Amino acid sequence: MDHLLNIQDARKYFLPRNEKFANRTANVLADIPPEEPQPLESVGKQGMFALCYTDKALDMNEDVATRVKTANNILKGSTALVVGKNNEDHPGKSFITPPGDLLEIAKNLPLLSAFKSSEATNTKSTTVVEFSAAFLETVLALGVGEADPLTLVAAQKFIQSLGETIKISADVSLLNYNVTTFSGMTDIVGSGKIVDIEPMFRIVGTSLSITDVKVAIANCGVKIESFTLNFKADVYTAALDFDAYENDKDVQADIDQLIGGGLVQQVDKAKNYFGVKPKSKSK
Repeated sequence: MDHLLNIQDARKYFLPRNEKFANRTANVLADIPPEEPQPLESVGKQGMFALCYTDKALDMNEDVATRVKTANNILKGSTALVVGKNNEDHPGKSFITPPGDLLEIAKNLPLLSAFKSSEATNTKSTTVVEFSAAFLETVLALGVGEADPLTLVAAQKFIQSLGETIKISADVSLLNYNVTTFSGMTDIVGSGKIVDIEPMFRIVGTSLSITDVKVAIANCGVKIESFTLNFKADVYTAALDFDAYENDKDVQADIDQLIGGGLVQQVDKAKNYFGVKPKSKSK
């Protein structure tokens, strides 16, 4: 695969044809620090974007941590490119873009394998705890058995914050609310001197309809809210060829230029951002 040609094609596709982008590109080439990046717009009355990525684990080897951060930055920069292109193509309607349309944009990203598609559905009554576990599995491909308790608790808080955002932002006349999640999970395979970094780019798009909200008081006076959450989510996943980035200096330089200029910081500063520990797997 000619990665350099693919990166060149991606640059032509994603770079807005306006002076602002031309200036950003020139600054990257000249190694001029970019202006303070603005967070990605992530909430609207008809929908939202949620952004979920691997964060550094405190107990991680420093060299591995650096590699994971680099892979993560490529995934975040890729997300910013997709969101920016979507906003350019659908001004004022970016949050209701069908996930299939977002997939067509993402297919132009370099270093990604062919996307695999699947579906996730729910029509049963659930609680925040149960839905948080489903969220980790659907959005991050992370089973509850693989997630540490702190991650599950953090997911619950994140889901609750998204729920509050929906209540505040949604038009009450709308029956459904669109939620699109861009996520990047990085698996660490192996140990010692041989460690592979396996990043995955993931898009999950759905329209939520929440009904039959019920509140119950559990033991110790803890309030548990159950609800029926109807959704069918389209899930698209692709592997990032991080080996090509690490082992080819030309590819590395071109990718760094493509996602430079504050794109990664736009994701980091976004309101609906959720970070989890990387997952280690044995070979």
